Amino acid sequence: MTGMLLGCAAPRTDGDTTRAAGAATARDATPSAARLVGADIRRLHWLSGTWRGIDARGGGQPFFERYSFTGDSILMVETYRDSTLREVTERSQYALRGGRFETVGNGPQWVVTALDDSSVAFAPVRGARNAFQWRRRDADAWEAELTWPVGTDGSRNHRTYRMMRLQ
Repeated sequence: MTGMLLGCAAPRTDGDTTRAAGAATARDATPSAARLVGADIRRLHWLSGTWRGIDARGGGQPFFERYSFTGDSILMVETYRDSTLREVTERSQYALRGGRFETVGNGPQWVVTALDDSSVAFAPVRGARNAFQWRRRDADAWEAELTWPVGTDGSRNHRTYRMMRLQ
């Protein structure tokens, strides 16, 4: 889940599209961005911790990510090379700015379009084509589902990752 949450942090896709190249979308093209405040971001604290992710279809290599919050406005996602959690290979940051909770930095960017006590949905803003959603299953498990356009007919593809708490 490259920066998932997918890192995504947006979810890792092992070459699929988490960090998809493609037509960049203008920031103003996401009018469905949810208007949020710090209390809304606190609803995501179930993400706090260190997680082992695996493709729900089976197969593939596990990946390891840590999600941590700074106050009511910043989520940091660190992706690790392996289960030793010694080497960070990627960092992603989400921040509440102007009522929008979105990725920050120069890379691909997503914005929250919906949020409740057990899920959060992100839409692409710039440099990405895929959307993703994180859904809480219980205190020690959640899922990340990525969806992205596949064909010129508007069809979509998806991939789901299961995240299990390590710490």
